[in-house]
Amino acid sequence: MTAAEPSTVSYSTILPLSWQAASVQDETTQARWHHANLALLRALAGIEATLPLEGEHDRDSHLVKTLERLESKIDIALSLLARLSNGQAELPRQLPVTLSAQHIEWTDTASPKAGQEIMLTVYLNPKLPEPLMLRAKVADVTSVDGGFRCVAEFLDQDEEFLDWMTRTVFRYHRRALQARHQQ
Repeated sequence: MTAAEPSTVSYSTILPLSWQAASVQDETTQARWHHANLALLRALAGIEATLPLEGEHDRDSHLVKTLERLESKIDIALSLLARLSNGQAELPRQLPVTLSAQHIEWTDTASPKAGQEIMLTVYLNPKLPEPLMLRAKVADVTSVDGGFRCVAEFLDQDEEFLDWMTRTVFRYHRRALQARHQQ
């Protein structure tokens, strides 16, 4: 699918994002990035999993309360880890982003050239200060109000990555819709 296809589920938000011209990397480095990306997407799924609503399973209420306490402890630990990590490493600027499983769109004051291969660094969740490292090819660059709208399609992504990325984007998309309906 391309950025222009309307059936692609996407999620629009503000995220820390940076890009640089892609340099040729050996297979070991690419495999390490691929593994780290998959581990991050799996970890996000686990961290962001929702527990059953209270009263939804009365017979399991003790288990639900125990899981809620455990989740709050993990949240505190992750929050502390994020603060420590953010104090030592500077995150990229936060930019308006639209993310799908196959591509990303962002707006910035600087842009790569259309057709250029780039390396994107994207932080999906402030609780887990670990970025996705994505090789991409710039599909389109358009001038907009004092900046550029850039669209880049992900490269070298296999079926497993596509599956986890689709789940992640769908989860964020669904939560954004729920938040809008609750307002």
